[in-house]
Amino acid sequence: MRIDLNTAVAQAGANLIRLLGGSERARFVGGCVRDRILGRQPKDWDIATTHPWQRVKAILNEYEIEVKETGTDFGTVTAVVMVDNHHYPFEITTLRRDLDTDGRRATVVEYSEDWYEDALRRDFTMNALYAGLEGQVYDPLGTGVQDAENRCVRFVGDARARIGEDYLRILRFFRFNARFGGKIDEESFLACKAMAPGMDRLSRERVRMELWSILREKYAFSTILIMVGAGVTDDILGKNLDIYRYERIMTMSLYNDIWTPACLAALNPDPDIIRGLRFDRETENRILTAMSDVMDLEKIRDLDPKRLQHIAYKYKDAYLAQDVIAVSLVHNFDYLDLFDIMEDNDLFDITVPEFPLQGRDLQEKGYMEGPGIGVILKHLEDKWVKSDFELTRAELVAMIPKPSTGETFSPWTVSPVNRDKL
Repeated sequence: MRIDLNTAVAQAGANLIRLLGGSERARFVGGCVRDRILGRQPKDWDIATTHPWQRVKAILNEYEIEVKETGTDFGTVTAVVMVDNHHYPFEITTLRRDLDTDGRRATVVEYSEDWYEDALRRDFTMNALYAGLEGQVYDPLGTGVQDAENRCVRFVGDARARIGEDYLRILRFFRFNARFGGKIDEESFLACKAMAPGMDRLSRERVRMELWSILREKYAFSTILIMVGAGVTDDILGKNLDIYRYERIMTMSLYNDIWTPACLAALNPDPDIIRGLRFDRETENRILTAMSDVMDLEKIRDLDPKRLQHIAYKYKDAYLAQDVIAVSLVHNFDYLDLFDIMEDNDLFDITVPEFPLQGRDLQEKGYMEGPGIGVILKHLEDKWVKSDFELTRAELVAMIPKPSTGETFSPWTVSPVNRDKL
């Protein structure tokens, strides 16, 4: 079997393999090989090699290729190559055996020149695949290609042993199932179920990143159901999950991108759960806002574009407005209603209206620079919002009151008569 390397990035990677001595010394590895077998476009093109990382760096430096020491404790360097006028990183890792682990990562490694030994340390059979510079596929374990073609996510060797090396592999198992939608491997599933309590040793950031990815995959809903049934989500999202509400938000996602914050809010609206996942502050606030500001959308079928604009302007963020609307919908409507609602309303083609005036517009009218300008701008903005954002810039400029006396004045000196006109 051969995979298609007919892209600029793949050819750049093949050239690195060529420089490192050809397919006997270096090969593409892991997800890029799996994805090409499945007809998908890889996100990354990683390379495995029999060379020590120091030798990799020395060889590529001879050809003036930039090499960064990104993970030398594990034999990894990153070659940066120009591809279509962009700098593209290729991770290159020495073959190795993981002699000891702590449940999160390898702690003692031994480098090797044996491709089979390197395959044995990998997580899933579909990821223990290699490809040469001409695209020829190598399957040291003998089952990786078949499992990839069948979209079967199966641990390499003893599933419990692989999980014990890194408990994050439990979530990775479900993430790949959510992506590929194949039949669940029973032995792998039972191992995940039995060893799920061990995930408490993982950082919440790593857990959150995997969960975030699962919720965005094509088969997320069916996968979440399986995870809940296995108790895998108990310590991550809590035990009282609203699967029915989550199903409704996933139904809506068929019409648009999956709104991951809304998915989390639908599953469990407990703010402490969200805080425990250690999002960055901006994302956390966005999710908590979507959860706490559920709107009364009972008249959603009469919702006109202007009201959508008001919602967007309230949050000054079209995506946040979408999240709030999405969560509100699943709180207010039945499953079947959503189809009609989505068809009857362009709910997610939202843009944030932009207030057309700035402080300099008042300065041009004779006002001095200062915080008081905001008072007048706020009054004019309120009028603009009440007009359903229809007042034009020219109309708003005409509404700016003249200062009461003199050539230049602070907004605080606007006469009472003119102030009442605001």
